[in-house]
Amino acid sequence: MLFERDSEFDLLLAVLGTLGLLVWALEPVVRLVGPPWGPLLAIAAGWPTVANLLRYKRAPMGCAVVPAGILLFALARATNLAPEIQAFGLLIPNLPFYLWVSAIKPLLERRAATTAIASIAASDDPTAWAAYLEHPRLQVRHAAAQALATRPFADVSGLLASPLQSVEPGVRGAAAETIRAAGLREKDSVAAWLSEQAQGGSAGLPAAGLLAELDPALALKLVTPESSHTFRLAVAEGLLHRQPLDGESAAPLLVTVVTSGESKDQRGDAYYLAARFSSEDEALTNALLAALREREGVPSVEEVALLGELGRNGGDARRAAAYTGLEDYDMAAAALEAVEAIARRTENALGEGQAEVVAALSNSKESIRKRHPEGENRLADQLLDRLETLLDSLAPTKSG
Repeated sequence: MLFERDSEFDLLLAVLGTLGLLVWALEPVVRLVGPPWGPLLAIAAGWPTVANLLRYKRAPMGCAVVPAGILLFALARATNLAPEIQAFGLLIPNLPFYLWVSAIKPLLERRAATTAIASIAASDDPTAWAAYLEHPRLQVRHAAAQALATRPFADVSGLLASPLQSVEPGVRGAAAETIRAAGLREKDSVAAWLSEQAQGGSAGLPAAGLLAELDPALALKLVTPESSHTFRLAVAEGLLHRQPLDGESAAPLLVTVVTSGESKDQRGDAYYLAARFSSEDEALTNALLAALREREGVPSVEEVALLGELGRNGGDARRAAAYTGLEDYDMAAAALEAVEAIARRTENALGEGQAEVVAALSNSKESIRKRHPEGENRLADQLLDRLETLLDSLAPTKSG
């Protein structure tokens, strides 16, 4: 659907279509009015129109004024008004909105932010400071967090639970900033409050992550076999964001979620965290690999993908290769990509497990071809092409 916020392709089509319409609509203005006013009028009408359309993710009303301008242009053209009047039809709704979003609104917001920061500095009321944690401007939230952090934690902790569970990341971040600053001075009292919140308070998941940053041992004690995967993920993320990060403790939590998370989003989040931070910490990489290698049973797609991200030898490649011939395309593709990644990382020298990898890939090739004759299934043909390429890259070492 056009103008969906997550569709970049739709935006591209809309912009290209609008540009074509503007060239067609404004060419008579440039030609009949002549320089310099013709080109200037065309730019004044065209530039805000395109800018409003491109800004639609941050200011969706831009998608209302663009069609309004096009409608006014169409009405002016239908009534045979002069080309410059037709151009003004585009200009009238688009230019005021462009000026509002680009200049007037930011100026007013900066003035409001300055006033808010001054109010924080002049006030001595933590409740008033806490209200500013939800301010739309980052500098105001930061000023409020700094002010709250100057007070004893017991005096402000009751004001932090609500912003810590806000749906707005900026608000949660401001509350977390206060808690981190307080934790530097009052570690025990802050950790106790976070533990209470994590075990049933209103800000459970964010509190669990912050507790893992502040006191990893206490946070890990809260993780039980009955703990939800989202709770494990919050603790793991906190362990990875602390300085220095605690990769060895986070690895088992991440692998548990990657392998058995209830939803694809959970497993994907765990995969992302593991892949992102493993590049920064060798201990995390080793711990993740050790946990993955000990796993039994059919893996998840994300588990296989993570093995490909981290795997280093023929044993890792062999584990992934076993799933390259499955009927499930997502699993087969992930497994094949994992073997390809490990082969690249080892420069096609998989060691003792290479012959077994080649055998597993060959069996997968035969299995897929039996199920899908050539030309019957495009995805199967693509998998087979990649399998043959991979086998060719591994075969010389095998025969050697």
